[in-house]
Amino acid sequence: MAFTFASGSSHLTASIGLGAAPLTLFARFNPTTLNADMVLLMSYAVAAANGVSERYLQQKNTAGNPFLMIVEDAGVGADVITFSPSGVTTGAWFVGIGRIASATSRTLRVETTNTSGSGASLSDSAPDTIRVAQYRTDGGPNFTGQVADVAAWTADLTDAECESLRKGFPPHRVRPQSLVSALRLIRSTNDRKGFSWTTSGAPSVSAHPRSYGF
Repeated sequence: MAFTFASGSSHLTASIGLGAAPLTLFARFNPTTLNADMVLLMSYAVAAANGVSERYLQQKNTAGNPFLMIVEDAGVGADVITFSPSGVTTGAWFVGIGRIASATSRTLRVETTNTSGSGASLSDSAPDTIRVAQYRTDGGPNFTGQVADVAAWTADLTDAECESLRKGFPPHRVRPQSLVSALRLIRSTNDRKGFSWTTSGAPSVSAHPRSYGF
Protein backbone atom coordinates (compact mmCIF):
# COMPACT_ATOMS: atom_id res chain seq x y z
CA MET A 1 0.00 0.00 0.00
CA ALA A 2 1.15 3.55 -0.75
CA PHE A 3 0.34 6.86 0.94
CA THR A 4 -1.92 9.53 -0.56
CA PHE A 5 -1.10 13.14 0.32
CA ALA A 6 -3.52 16.06 0.16
CA SER A 7 -1.78 19.29 -0.79
CA GLY A 8 -1.13 21.52 2.18
CA SER A 9 -2.57 19.15 4.76
CA SER A 10 -0.44 15.99 4.88
CA HIS A 11 3.29 15.32 4.78
CA LEU A 12 6.17 13.38 6.37
CA THR A 13 9.30 14.73 8.06
CA ALA A 14 12.47 13.12 9.40
CA SER A 15 15.81 14.36 10.71
CA ILE A 16 18.35 12.53 8.56
CA GLY A 17 21.92 13.73 8.09
CA LEU A 18 23.01 13.67 4.44
CA GLY A 19 26.23 14.85 2.89
CA ALA A 20 26.10 17.59 0.27
CA ALA A 21 27.65 15.34 -2.42
CA PRO A 22 27.53 12.73 -3.66
CA LEU A 23 23.81 12.34 -3.05
CA THR A 24 20.80 10.70 -4.73
CA LEU A 25 17.15 11.43 -3.90
CA PHE A 26 14.49 9.03 -5.20
CA ALA A 27 10.68 8.99 -5.17
CA ARG A 28 7.98 6.96 -6.90
CA PHE A 29 4.94 9.19 -7.39
CA ASN A 30 1.44 9.28 -8.87
CA PRO A 31 0.17 12.87 -9.16
CA THR A 32 -3.47 13.72 -8.63
CA THR A 33 -3.08 17.15 -10.20
CA LEU A 34 -0.52 18.99 -12.33
CA ASN A 35 -2.01 22.44 -11.99
CA ALA A 36 0.08 23.84 -9.14
CA ASP A 37 3.68 24.04 -7.95
CA MET A 38 4.23 20.93 -5.87
CA VAL A 39 7.26 19.81 -3.88
CA LEU A 40 7.47 16.02 -3.98
CA LEU A 41 10.63 15.44 -1.96
CA MET A 42 13.21 17.76 -0.45
CA SER A 43 16.19 17.77 1.88
CA TYR A 44 17.42 20.93 3.57
CA ALA A 45 19.50 22.47 6.33
CA VAL A 46 18.98 25.78 8.07
CA ALA A 47 22.18 27.51 9.18
CA ALA A 48 22.14 30.72 11.21
CA ALA A 49 24.95 32.33 9.19
CA ASN A 50 24.19 31.17 5.65
CA GLY A 51 20.44 30.74 5.54
CA VAL A 52 19.09 27.59 3.91
CA SER A 53 20.74 24.92 1.79
CA GLU A 54 18.24 22.74 0.02
CA ARG A 55 17.69 20.19 -2.70
CA TYR A 56 14.27 19.20 -3.94
CA LEU A 57 12.24 17.47 -6.63
CA GLN A 58 9.24 19.49 -7.74
CA GLN A 59 6.48 19.51 -10.32
CA LYS A 60 5.78 22.97 -11.67
CA ASN A 61 2.84 24.35 -13.61
CA THR A 62 4.41 25.88 -16.71
CA ALA A 63 4.37 24.83 -20.36
CA GLY A 64 4.61 21.05 -20.54
CA ASN A 65 4.28 20.65 -16.76
CA PRO A 66 8.04 20.15 -16.32
CA PHE A 67 9.57 18.34 -13.43
CA LEU A 68 12.37 20.16 -11.64
CA MET A 69 15.35 19.43 -9.44
CA ILE A 70 16.59 22.46 -7.53
CA VAL A 71 19.90 22.64 -5.66
CA GLU A 72 20.36 25.84 -3.69
CA ASP A 73 22.94 27.25 -1.35
CA ALA A 74 21.68 30.45 0.25
CA GLY A 75 24.70 32.75 0.03
CA VAL A 76 25.86 31.31 -3.29
CA GLY A 77 22.90 30.85 -5.61
CA ALA A 78 20.90 28.06 -7.19
CA ASP A 79 21.04 25.52 -9.98
CA VAL A 80 17.66 24.60 -11.42
CA ILE A 81 17.37 21.58 -13.70
CA THR A 82 14.19 21.61 -15.78
CA PHE A 83 12.85 18.57 -17.60
CA SER A 84 9.59 18.53 -19.59
CA PRO A 85 8.46 14.90 -19.84
CA SER A 86 5.40 14.83 -22.08
CA GLY A 87 4.38 11.46 -20.64
CA VAL A 88 3.91 12.59 -17.04
CA THR A 89 0.16 12.64 -16.43
CA THR A 90 -2.24 12.32 -13.55
CA GLY A 91 -3.38 8.88 -12.47
CA ALA A 92 -0.17 6.99 -13.35
CA TRP A 93 3.03 6.07 -11.53
CA PHE A 94 6.39 7.64 -12.37
CA VAL A 95 9.91 7.70 -10.96
CA GLY A 96 11.86 10.88 -10.22
CA ILE A 97 15.53 10.76 -9.24
CA GLY A 98 17.82 13.67 -8.40
CA ARG A 99 21.53 12.81 -8.55
CA ILE A 100 24.31 15.07 -7.23
CA ALA A 101 27.77 13.78 -8.15
CA SER A 102 29.71 16.82 -6.95
CA ALA A 103 29.44 20.57 -6.39
CA THR A 104 29.40 21.07 -10.17
CA SER A 105 27.70 17.92 -11.48
CA ARG A 106 23.97 17.27 -11.08
CA THR A 107 21.45 15.19 -13.01
CA LEU A 108 17.66 14.92 -12.96
CA ARG A 109 16.18 11.63 -14.16
CA VAL A 110 12.46 11.20 -14.86
CA GLU A 111 11.63 7.64 -15.88
CA THR A 112 14.42 6.74 -18.37
CA THR A 113 15.62 10.20 -19.41
CA ASN A 114 18.46 12.21 -17.84
CA THR A 115 18.87 15.99 -17.92
CA SER A 116 22.09 17.60 -16.67
CA GLY A 117 22.44 20.74 -14.56
CA SER A 118 24.14 23.99 -15.49
CA GLY A 119 27.35 23.15 -13.65
CA ALA A 120 27.12 26.15 -11.31
CA SER A 121 29.46 25.48 -8.38
CA LEU A 122 27.56 25.27 -5.11
CA SER A 123 29.30 24.35 -1.87
CA ASP A 124 26.13 23.88 0.12
CA SER A 125 26.12 22.44 3.62
CA ALA A 126 24.90 18.96 4.51
CA PRO A 127 21.10 18.94 4.93
CA ASP A 128 19.67 17.47 8.10
CA THR A 129 15.94 17.21 7.37
CA ILE A 130 13.91 15.42 4.72
CA ARG A 131 10.29 16.21 3.88
CA VAL A 132 7.91 14.19 1.73
CA ALA A 133 5.05 16.06 0.02
CA GLN A 134 5.78 19.43 1.59
CA TYR A 135 8.09 22.43 1.28
CA ARG A 136 10.32 23.23 4.28
CA THR A 137 7.79 25.68 5.78
CA ASP A 138 4.08 25.12 6.26
CA GLY A 139 1.84 26.55 3.57
CA GLY A 140 4.29 26.04 0.71
CA PRO A 141 3.51 24.36 -2.63
CA ASN A 142 3.01 20.74 -1.58
CA PHE A 143 2.56 17.54 -3.55
CA THR A 144 -0.94 16.14 -4.15
CA GLY A 145 -1.17 12.46 -5.00
CA GLN A 146 0.40 9.14 -4.07
CA VAL A 147 3.96 8.33 -3.04
CA ALA A 148 5.09 4.72 -2.77
CA ASP A 149 8.84 4.79 -2.18
CA VAL A 150 11.26 7.41 -0.93
CA ALA A 151 14.99 6.88 -0.51
CA ALA A 152 18.31 8.69 -0.21
CA TRP A 153 21.86 7.50 -0.88
CA THR A 154 25.20 9.16 -0.16
CA ALA A 155 26.22 8.19 -3.71
CA ASP A 156 25.55 9.20 -7.29
CA LEU A 157 23.62 6.17 -8.56
CA THR A 158 24.39 4.85 -12.04
CA ASP A 159 21.90 4.77 -14.89
CA ALA A 160 21.63 1.00 -14.46
CA GLU A 161 20.79 1.38 -10.78
CA CYS A 162 18.21 4.05 -11.58
CA GLU A 163 16.66 1.75 -14.15
CA SER A 164 16.39 -1.00 -11.53
CA LEU A 165 14.44 1.39 -9.33
CA ARG A 166 12.20 2.40 -12.22
CA LYS A 167 11.39 -1.23 -12.95
CA GLY A 168 10.25 -1.79 -9.38
CA PHE A 169 13.23 -3.04 -7.42
CA PRO A 170 12.95 -1.71 -3.84
CA PRO A 171 15.51 0.93 -2.80
CA HIS A 172 17.13 -1.26 -0.14
CA ARG A 173 18.18 -3.67 -2.91
CA VAL A 174 20.08 -0.95 -4.79
CA ARG A 175 23.57 0.16 -3.58
CA PRO A 176 22.73 -0.86 0.02
CA GLN A 177 26.18 0.13 1.32
CA SER A 178 25.39 3.80 0.50
CA LEU A 179 21.71 3.80 1.43
CA VAL A 180 20.83 6.32 4.15
CA SER A 181 17.04 6.10 4.22
CA ALA A 182 14.50 3.77 2.59
CA LEU A 183 10.83 4.46 3.19
CA ARG A 184 8.54 1.98 1.40
CA LEU A 185 5.29 3.55 2.67
CA ILE A 186 3.56 0.18 2.79
CA ARG A 187 0.84 0.93 5.35
CA SER A 188 3.37 2.54 7.70
CA THR A 189 6.37 4.85 7.91
CA ASN A 190 8.87 2.16 8.85
CA ASP A 191 12.29 3.22 7.58
CA ARG A 192 14.63 0.38 6.61
CA LYS A 193 17.52 2.31 8.18
CA GLY A 194 15.71 2.95 11.45
CA PHE A 195 14.93 6.67 11.19
CA SER A 196 11.78 7.95 12.87
CA TRP A 197 9.37 9.83 10.59
CA THR A 198 6.75 12.29 11.81
CA THR A 199 3.38 12.07 10.06
CA SER A 200 1.27 15.23 9.74
CA GLY A 201 -2.22 15.64 8.35
CA ALA A 202 -3.06 11.91 8.30
CA PRO A 203 -2.15 10.84 4.75
CA SER A 204 -4.40 7.97 3.65
CA VAL A 205 -3.33 4.47 2.64
CA SER A 206 -3.83 3.51 -1.01
CA ALA A 207 -2.71 0.91 -3.56
CA HIS A 208 1.05 0.44 -4.06
CA PRO A 209 2.47 0.04 -7.58
CA ARG A 210 4.09 -3.25 -8.55
CA SER A 211 7.51 -3.86 -7.04
CA TYR A 212 9.89 -6.80 -6.70
CA GLY A 213 11.34 -8.05 -3.45
CA PHE A 214 10.60 -6.67 -0.01
